[in-house]
Amino acid sequence: MDGEELRKILCRLEAGMVLSVPDAWIERTIAGSRVTRARLVDDIARQYHCICHQDPGAQRFERLDFPATG
Repeated sequence: MDGEELRKILCRLEAGMVLSVPDAWIERTIAGSRVTRARLVDDIARQYHCICHQDPGAQRFERLDFPATG
């Protein structure tokens, strides 16, 4: 239920890249209810500066530019 595989994938995305992940894959790799999975996926996406879009049968992750530090 920890989503390690999704973390590994999202950490490798470069700014501006988009990745579509089928819902079936997320259901197989992350245990729990649909609501629990959705919250975890959103948290993971946020940790890696991604926006998660809900598409029919898939979730699309879009990597944003890294925040500027100054």
